[in-house]
Amino acid sequence: MKKMYSFFNIIICIIAFGLLVGCDKPEEVEEQLTSQQFLSNAMYNAMFQLQVGEKAYIRSGTPEIKSFGNQLIIDYTDHTKHLFKLVSKEGSLLPKDSLNIEQRVIRSRLSNKSGKSFDLEFANLQVKAQRDALALYERASQEIQKPDIQEFISKNLPVIKEHLVDAEELRNKLATP
Repeated sequence: MKKMYSFFNIIICIIAFGLLVGCDKPEEVEEQLTSQQFLSNAMYNAMFQLQVGEKAYIRSGTPEIKSFGNQLIIDYTDHTKHLFKLVSKEGSLLPKDSLNIEQRVIRSRLSNKSGKSFDLEFANLQVKAQRDALALYERASQEIQKPDIQEFISKNLPVIKEHLVDAEELRNKLATP
């Protein structure tokens, strides 16, 4: 019985020591972004921006939201044309659906709103969407070394940054009474 007691004490000590020194499971290492992943995610983003930009242009009663929606349509129409060329040149596959599941839910949620409720929801989602796009493009600029993709990123990063600033300004304007 004493041997059993000692054995359990040793096990408990080992577990306690492991917890004290941070013997957690190893941190997951994020894999490097591939060209295919970037192009797919960039295409999802572009198609989403086109669709919600159109909704903003049509559904909003606020001139600034309409204008921003129109600017998204203009910028992402050009953006999408260049993406299609890159996808074709890279021999990449496009996503089967134009929007991912989260984007479809957001688009649907926007479809059920109108007036100030729509405008505020649109501005908030644009801040998040532009931050996400910025993170994707900045990561790709560090991890993907293909010259054509780097050129595309260099051309579009300033546009995304400008959209983020505009979205934050719209959100702040709509949030104040």
